[in-house]
Amino acid sequence: MGDAWIVECSYRQLSDRTIDSRRRTLAQLDYWMREYHHDVLDSDAVKAFLVYLHDARPGGRWGQASHKAGRDSRPSTIWTYWTTLRSWCRWMSSEGHTDGYLMDGIKAPKKTVDQIVPFSQAQIRALAQAAKLSDNPARDEAVVAVLIDTGMRAAELCAMRIADVDLAGHKLWIARGKGDKGRAVYIGLSAARAITRYLRKRTADMDEPLIMSERGGRMTTSGLGQLVERLGRKARVQGVRCSPHTFRHSMAVMFLRNGGHVFALKEILGHTTLHMTNRYVLIAQADAQAQHVLHSPADAVFRSR
Repeated sequence: MGDAWIVECSYRQLSDRTIDSRRRTLAQLDYWMREYHHDVLDSDAVKAFLVYLHDARPGGRWGQASHKAGRDSRPSTIWTYWTTLRSWCRWMSSEGHTDGYLMDGIKAPKKTVDQIVPFSQAQIRALAQAAKLSDNPARDEAVVAVLIDTGMRAAELCAMRIADVDLAGHKLWIARGKGDKGRAVYIGLSAARAITRYLRKRTADMDEPLIMSERGGRMTTSGLGQLVERLGRKARVQGVRCSPHTFRHSMAVMFLRNGGHVFALKEILGHTTLHMTNRYVLIAQADAQAQHVLHSPADAVFRSR
């Protein structure tokens, strides 16, 4: 039934990102049912699966030590799984594969807005220095420079080909981003130089992935996340989650702090509405308020009287 649903998703022309996410969720559900001996998928099983996703698993999820989770999952993560399962269960019910709607009685989990904590400039410099000292410095320096300069999503960077790089125009082309939309993002001199140094050691095959894994193939989003985590440990970054998405948050906040326009940021990040972009505006405004408290011209003048 899962395969038939994925075919239905492809027929409806959902984005590759959405289809891959749904396929992965069903594979994880299948693993969990086999591992925990659930022969029947019912409402109780769905609830138990969501609890498994939520609770910390220091020993690893999905039977892989690389998926260690020392803390509970974020509410937004559980909510995403719930929406995927809801869509699948609705489809199964509409197709007559189940007697009723499996999600009856399963309320939507609490979806709180994840707190955005960007990297500081000092932390970004430390991550760049850690990249220089890594086993693959040219690649890792390029990764850090591109992520902080463009704010692109992990999946977008992993999908990028050498052909998508326009160094002369200081531009990278994201052919199929979230929502299946294409867009251009721009890079400065530092990122362009980092990409140039990395590509000097590569073949001239324009269809090759821009960022390669240690094994020589396309780097996965999981691999990219692990790379950033390694750099974070080497750089001794604390107080902030070390992930590719934190680079995205950091780029957005720094862009606004440096005087960038919110509408330009919306296009750069590939947001469909200003709702998400405005979250970064609030952070930038709070930063400006804090700076004014410290450096108020009036306070500086009249404090001395």
